[in-house]
This record gives sequence, C-alpha cells and structure tokens, in this order.
Amino acid sequence: MGLGSNSGDTYDPSLALDAQGMPHVAYYNYNQGKLRYASLGTSWSSEEVAPTGSANWHWWSALVIDGNGQPYVAYHLTGCNVMVATRPLTKTAWDVTKLEGSAATMSLALDGAGKLHLAYTVTSSNAASPGEIKLASNASGAWQNPGTKVGDGHYTSLAVDEKGKHHLAWYDTAGQKLRYATDASGSFVLEYPDPTLQAGEFPSLVRRPDGTLLIAYYDRAKGDLKLARKPALGTWTTELVEGKDDVGQYPSLAVSPDGTLNISYYDATHKDLYHARSGAKGWSVEAVDSPGDVGRFPSLAIAPDRRAYVAYFDETGKSVKVATNPCR
Repeated sequence: MGLGSNSGDTYDPSLALDAQGMPHVAYYNYNQGKLRYASLGTSWSSEEVAPTGSANWHWWSALVIDGNGQPYVAYHLTGCNVMVATRPLTKTAWDVTKLEGSAATMSLALDGAGKLHLAYTVTSSNAASPGEIKLASNASGAWQNPGTKVGDGHYTSLAVDEKGKHHLAWYDTAGQKLRYATDASGSFVLEYPDPTLQAGEFPSLVRRPDGTLLIAYYDRAKGDLKLARKPALGTWTTELVEGKDDVGQYPSLAVSPDGTLNISYYDATHKDLYHARSGAKGWSVEAVDSPGDVGRFPSLAIAPDRRAYVAYFDETGKSVKVATNPCR
C-alpha cells in the first residue's frame, strides 16, 4: 500500500504500532516541505504534523505510539533544530517542544512510565566533525535541554529497559566501528560490539526482556548485513545474516512474539527491499518489493499476531510505502 504517492519524494519513514497492532507512519514530504503522520483504520489517512504555514526541512523523523494511542514524533526542523511533537487524543492540534539545534539522525523511545527518551546526533558546520551522540528525556517532567553527550558518531538507535536505563548503538565515524553504550550501572559505559573497521553503519538495536542485546548493522567494507548479540551476562558475538552482493543498508530489526528475529533492509545491488528471518537452520531471506528502486530507509514492526509491517521509500515512484505479510 502506498502513502503520499504522486506527492513527491518522501524520506526516512518511521513506523510504529499501537496497542491493537495497527500501523502508524511519520514521513517527510520533500515537495511539500512538510512532515506528515499517517495511520491505518479502515483505510489510510494522513495529516501534517505541527503545520508551519511554509515549507521546512523535517527529516530524520522518529515515531512512537503510547499505550493510549497517542503519537509522538521527533524530527529536525529548518536550521536543524531538534523538535518533539505530540497530538493529544483530545485535541486536533499538535503540541511542539523545541530542543537544541544542529541535529540529524535520531531515535525515540518510551519507558514503562510513558516518559520519552530521545537519542540524536548533533552535527557541525565542520564537515570533518564526527558529530556528537546526545541523549535527552522528559522523565523529570520537562525536557532536558541541551542533552547529555554520550559519544561521537552518527546513526543512533535507542532502547530503554524496564528500569529506565538506556541502551544506545551508533556508528563511530572517526573510529569506523560499531559503538554501544549503557548507563545500566550508573554512568555510561562504552563498548565495541564489532571491532571490524567500516562495520556498524545504520545500527538498529533491540533489547529483549531477558536482557539480551541485539544490533543489526551494515558492514560497508564487505557489503554485508550483520548482527551483534550479547546475552545479559555474556559478551558480544557477531554473525553474518546475508552476504551475497551489496546488502544490508538501513537495516530495521524487530523481534516476533515467538522470539524470531526479523530484519528489513535495502539490497543496493538490485535496489530491492528484502526481509531476513531467523530460524532453526539459520537465516532465510525474501524479497518484499522489487520493481524499480525501492526499499531505502525501512522501518519495521511486528504486531502481536506476528504480522510484519514495514514502511520504506520508493525512489522510482517517489513515495513512501507500507508492506505487510500474512500472520505467521
């Protein structure tokens, strides 16, 4: 199904499911210069997020839906300011909070109390600058601004555990390695899950309830999709998910209710959207969408009935799409 077809380029969609397992998507419409929010009822409907009256940059959106169905969207506005918007269920207008400026990639998460936590990259006008990974939250009531620096790099992914502790993955651009940090013990402790050079771009992190950490990421040196894994009381190990051709860009990782690992990713060789699933005999892969150039920026979620939803960018059709599969 397509969203925003014939409306221009739509970048970096972010998909989240509500408590009933229904999909919601935030995405940027390039031609309109608008950030849009879409939800599926009997059919798809969409609206502009926090209308500004003029075109603006709203890239790098990150969406979460709370237990009541209220949406929260983090994004960056013209001038690269970090913005967080929400539309209370009793309102038609969006409430917007402005955080610090010069931000790029970001990841938004809810804790058990329904408070928001945002990891983001603070960029610099200096092209040689690696960028700073920062963390902000409204857990105390008001948004922390500016955020706390955790490390240097780009492409951050955040998870918050049952104790409200943070788990972040990002790509260390200076060291050209995958980086992980957590404040589970108090102050942040940093690790290298994979010491391989040029491995770690576009990380997607999930923390399982048993404390196991999982990170899907792209190995640029080999053109491979990889997974790093760390049990609660163990050490990091890595494995190859798919290594044929140049695959694995923009991976999005999700875990099914039965524990199956799912990764949607872009195959740069064939310009297709692919999906990988773990199984007793290893990983299996299948094409999700292939005509034209499709599949960049996938955002994956698994519903309680094990139905998968993935939002992604269709370069050929200049639109954002959502694909779904039968329940498994």
